[in-house]
Amino acid sequence: MKLFGKIALFIITSCIIASCNSSKNLTDSTPIETYIPCFEEGKSDNHFYRASANATSSNIGIAKEKAIAEAKALIAKQIMDRAKSAANQYATEMQITDKQAFIKRIELSTIKTADITLKGLVPFCEKYSEANDRYTAYVSIEIGKQRVAEELNRQITNAIPDFDNEKFGTMFGSFDK
Repeated sequence: MKLFGKIALFIITSCIIASCNSSKNLTDSTPIETYIPCFEEGKSDNHFYRASANATSSNIGIAKEKAIAEAKALIAKQIMDRAKSAANQYATEMQITDKQAFIKRIELSTIKTADITLKGLVPFCEKYSEANDRYTAYVSIEIGKQRVAEELNRQITNAIPDFDNEKFGTMFGSFDK
């Protein structure tokens, strides 16, 4: 039993000494501000959906394409979230009986809209860095909210013949021309 006590005391003492010798002092740590290229340029406003993204690859072209794809996915999500919210509001106000089916049709129209409007977008901000033979691409892309609204109204009107696109447009968001 004495041997077990000495081993336990040795282990506890070793842990205490090791923690005291640590070169990192948590109370002295100061946060380090990190700059992310193109991040500030990627914030949406009243007129544009915007997104920033980055990706890393051993091939600079692939890094850029992956970053663009991620930024497009972020914008598509913004559009989808906005359309779903407007569809819920529209269905409630218009007292649509099969609300779920209506919302599903709006979602399908929104997916088509995102596919059409995001195709061919190019970054308005792009920067690159290299470390250890790996490239990181930073990009920001944007698309006008008016363009998205017009395409979404066209898609929904084709899918739902008795659709009040003016009312939905007001719920989707007011866009300055």
